[in-house]
Amino acid sequence: MELMNKYLHQYAGFASKFLMVCLLLSAGLVSGCASMGKKTDALAFVDGDPITREDLSYSLGVEHRRDDLSTAKVFNMKDYLNKLISERLIVQEARRMGMQEYPEAKEKIQAYIIRESVMLLHEDEILNKISSNSEDEIKKYYKDNYKIFKLDVLGFNSEDDALKLKDKILQGSDISNVSKEDAGINRIDEGKEFTLRSLAQSMQKAVSVLSPGEYSDVVEVKGLYYILKLIGVADPPDDKFDSVRAHIEKSLSSIKEEERSNQYLDELRAQSSLKIDNDILSSLKLGAEDGERAKLANDSRTLVTINGEVLTVGEFIALLPPVIKITNEQMLNGWITRKLVDQEALRRRYDLQPKLEGMVRRYENQVLQTMYVNEVILPNIQVSEEILNAYYDKNKDNYLTPVRYKIQVIAVEKIEEADEIHNSLVNGADFSWFARMRSKDVSAEKGGVMGWRYISDLPLPLKEIINTLKPGDISPVLQVDSRYSIFNIMEIEAPQLKSFSEIKPDLYRAYMSEEFSRIYD
Repeated sequence: MELMNKYLHQYAGFASKFLMVCLLLSAGLVSGCASMGKKTDALAFVDGDPITREDLSYSLGVEHRRDDLSTAKVFNMKDYLNKLISERLIVQEARRMGMQEYPEAKEKIQAYIIRESVMLLHEDEILNKISSNSEDEIKKYYKDNYKIFKLDVLGFNSEDDALKLKDKILQGSDISNVSKEDAGINRIDEGKEFTLRSLAQSMQKAVSVLSPGEYSDVVEVKGLYYILKLIGVADPPDDKFDSVRAHIEKSLSSIKEEERSNQYLDELRAQSSLKIDNDILSSLKLGAEDGERAKLANDSRTLVTINGEVLTVGEFIALLPPVIKITNEQMLNGWITRKLVDQEALRRRYDLQPKLEGMVRRYENQVLQTMYVNEVILPNIQVSEEILNAYYDKNKDNYLTPVRYKIQVIAVEKIEEADEIHNSLVNGADFSWFARMRSKDVSAEKGGVMGWRYISDLPLPLKEIINTLKPGDISPVLQVDSRYSIFNIMEIEAPQLKSFSEIKPDLYRAYMSEEFSRIYD
């Protein structure tokens, strides 16, 4: 509480910044505060700190991801800009408190700079350096990858069963006489047609080296085992080309992007100053015993030096996943690749370019605002069982179940028939009998009983008049879609207060939200 008091007593100076806010809404470029005397894209100034159109666009993008603004009935741009002004005041207060120097803030911002710089490096060195797809490339890809392979496919649960049958094939046995049960076969596809790209990669490799009439070796796919016999190969049909063209272009671009990426990574590695202590690397027996990692966690020996940056054994251990499925060398090479890319991306100082500079500033503001909320506002919200009970008693009307209606319906195709039935019902005829005999609704067999419904579940014509009806009332004839319906209100269940234990999480969220808004405001 002392932390909050420390800053609340300075509220007068903090709030006085509102007097410095220069709100500048217009259709085109707008002038700054009169004292600035030049054109700017700023929409507002908060103590000299501009809120720009880019800031507004960024914030709207974040808001749209969080809550679909397209469904809002009214969107007041001036109110939204005032929200941004409030957020900027919080950011300025966080800066005044020095939160931008907190290690966690620096780490997040640096990580953001690296991530965005790597994306720009990828654009410069990869995307901008691959050629567009030519017509010849597209057609060749179609011819090579959409050939029709006619195959016999034998599938097995057990590799042993597959190998036994493969041995019989090699010995010249006629497998057409082998029973499915005897051979352990769980799947037989005879003469089925596949495109090469529709097969799993291991199957693609196996099939691509076969001549018609030949059998493949045993192929494993996701724990199952297959033997493939190639019957024949046909060129892809011309009339299917246009339907897959877009997919081919995407696949070709991905292949080129991967090839250029590998080439560029080789270039980076060749240009780097890289030294790996292979003796230490080969000595790390990380899977030998459970306590091996713990022993090495604080090992300060240098494992890798790359362009002046050092990775110690302990740091390498910290990078490893709980279960290691690749070798130490593969894991280390992955780290080296990422480090080379990060170093090169940072070396180019993309963060000094106007576009990324603005993105970094907006991200930093977002980080500082979150830190201020977490460190100054949230710690001052006290929540206890007694507080939540008091909040529950005060806001019981917000925690009532909706009204429920038990309803019967008769639905027919023609208005004349509906009017006839309605007259009979008004004169005392049995609703359930007419529902069973005449209704076209799915509930007809149950006497038209739809069961319990909330008002949100009712068809619109009934929803509009439901509040005028009471139990036992028959509705007028209502058109619902293409049918004419009559409803009987059987019962109405009044709203019920939800129990404290049932909605405790909702109470907590609602109370926290109200208290947060109160302190924030």
